Amino acid sequence: QKEKAVLLGTTSEEGVLFVYGVFNKPVSVLECTVYIAAIFKQHALQVLHKYLPLYKEADRRTMLTQIVTDYVFLCPSRRSARIGTAAGSQMWMYVFDHVASDFSVWSGLTFCYKRVCHGAELPFLFGSSSVANYTLSLSEKLLSNRMLCYWGAFAHAGDPSSRAQQTTFCQEQRLPIWPRYSDTSGWLVMNLTVRSHAQVGARNHICDFWDQLDIY
Repeated sequence: QKEKAVLLGTTSEEGVLFVYGVFNKPVSVLECTVYIAAIFKQHALQVLHKYLPLYKEADRRTMLTQIVTDYVFLCPSRRSARIGTAAGSQMWMYVFDHVASDFSVWSGLTFCYKRVCHGAELPFLFGSSSVANYTLSLSEKLLSNRMLCYWGAFAHAGDPSSRAQQTTFCQEQRLPIWPRYSDTSGWLVMNLTVRSHAQVGARNHICDFWDQLDIY
């Protein structure tokens, strides 16, 4: 049986919802160390050594947010793409990186204002912004239209950039080419914003670290 094509991805700040939803006050270095030790146990020192030098703020929620994003979402997605590619599947990856212009979409979750929280892409992908009382700007409407066309092409042809039987509506959206993921391409992903573009994944070294720990 031919291996199935797969499209997968994350938002750029997945961890915000989970960290700030639990910790409504600043987290000190000591508290952060305790939490990481409790979660990662014998791997805690390696995690701290990797992340502590990168974050200097007294409030360590930013660091915890990035750890959650990397460990739970981004790096497992890359791992899945690598496994799928090795098995013969065609893989496409995205990172949704657009901050909603209308904060009402977050229903009072103020820590998600001006952030790209978990689920931020859904009103764009499913055309459901009106259900969430969310008014799209003109550029956001284009982003939503493009996402609908990408996912529609993928469902139809197994390739989000397929032009086979493309509708006039999707032709008018002038879709940027979405390159297929491969192990030799430098981790190409589609950065989904109002100016969507293909880019090389910027956290390869971080995901290499998590892959080597092998604790997903």
